[in-house]
Amino acid sequence: MSNSDTAIASRNSEFGEEALGGNVRFILASGSERRRDIMALAGLTFVVQDGSGGDSEITSDIEPDVGKLTRKNAQTKLNAAVAATRNRMPWDTVVIAADTVVALDGDALGKPGDRDEAVDMLRELRGRQHQVVTTVAVTYAPHRQRGESLAHTVVTKVNMRDYNNSEIYDYVATGLPYDRAGGYGVQDGGFNPAEVIIGCYLNVVGLPLCAVRAMLPSRSCTFANAHIYATCAAHEEMSKQ
Repeated sequence: MSNSDTAIASRNSEFGEEALGGNVRFILASGSERRRDIMALAGLTFVVQDGSGGDSEITSDIEPDVGKLTRKNAQTKLNAAVAATRNRMPWDTVVIAADTVVALDGDALGKPGDRDEAVDMLRELRGRQHQVVTTVAVTYAPHRQRGESLAHTVVTKVNMRDYNNSEIYDYVATGLPYDRAGGYGVQDGGFNPAEVIIGCYLNVVGLPLCAVRAMLPSRSCTFANAHIYATCAAHEEMSKQ
């Protein structure tokens, strides 16, 4: 499949609003509960296809460039979901895949494998700014029939607060860091690791709805619960000020 990062205006004019039916259904190629929660809160109708390709196929050891890393992994997940559902996918279905990396000084931080690694990551991030990089890849008719896809990468800057060691130990004891890239979840209220977020908030949670909406014809992608998209967009506006 080929990727495209063209502007939303050219997407709408090139493919037309009729490219998607009014009752858009989605396949989410992800095992992430956070991505599922965001889709559900936005009021989107979707099913999960988390099989082959559900996990990243490429690591930072193989591809050190975090932008390329997320693009390749998102594409791998998208390809796997399309292949798994090819013969039973309705025409108006949109397939969505995403890959997220926490990058500190250009180096990707994955999910910590044990307690010591989680503690080390949180200490490394403490009081510093890092980036959360997510590539969202989508495909839908007629792109799907042509073996094509669209991709959009969102970068959010996160300034971590100067939490103390005791807070780190308490947070790691909850077990939450082991399922979080970079060892933290911005939405984890008991820890509240982030002091300032510059850019898309939902990107840091796991799925930037702004990227999803930007790649679909505008009238064909509406969010039943607009407040969650407004949360996403509000941070986009903040980053421009």
